[in-house]
Amino acid sequence: MFDHPACVFCDIHINSEELTTQYAPQCPNPGDVVCHTVLVGQTNGPFVSNVSYHDVRFQFDPRRNIVWREIVRYLDRKVDLGNTVLDVGCGYGEFINNVRSEHRYALDASPEMQNFLDPAVKFVAADAGETEHAFPQGVFDFIFSSNLLEHLKREEIGPLLASFRKALKPGGHAGILMPNYRLTANRYFDDYTHQTAISDVALRDWMIAEGFEIVISEPGFMPFSMKGSAIPITLG
Repeated sequence: MFDHPACVFCDIHINSEELTTQYAPQCPNPGDVVCHTVLVGQTNGPFVSNVSYHDVRFQFDPRRNIVWREIVRYLDRKVDLGNTVLDVGCGYGEFINNVRSEHRYALDASPEMQNFLDPAVKFVAADAGETEHAFPQGVFDFIFSSNLLEHLKREEIGPLLASFRKALKPGGHAGILMPNYRLTANRYFDDYTHQTAISDVALRDWMIAEGFEIVISEPGFMPFSMKGSAIPITLG
């Protein structure tokens, strides 16, 4: 039935009459020698929940600030960031800390992220879905969100984009930076917290549907991850 014994699960199917009878299995990737994965974890004493997403996937790295400084410069050349800027899902604050606007605001679901922000940044600890309620409407010149939408459920994204539009002044801009599923499909869900696959085409159309006019679109703007990236980053 299968001719690639390196696939352990397929081999189980071949040699298990019970599995073959009950499930009539067929390997979804018959040309792949690595089409299934098995992991076995061992417990070593009582479990203490002190390891977070930020420990596993998104550790603080001061070198990121160099990259973000250039991203802010790029955006500032393309559009007017204005005097009042909001960073939704700010993380370690690399974007908002590099913005030179007079009034800077940041929102993140993790309260400890405030410890990484410039003291002048006004911080709100809340989920992204609370953006509309956490801030007044029509006050921001620029709203930015980096690597956030992919962590949300599909039904949460439209309302969030709509809340951005409501919170912006007339003529204001919303900037979205996120992995492009069209270019990173093979790695997109390596991050176990990613929930929704969105391509650059889907994001563009989605923003238009929520009332935005697209003024910048860069499908391959930067690497999927700076973790293990070949980009030379040094501190100066």
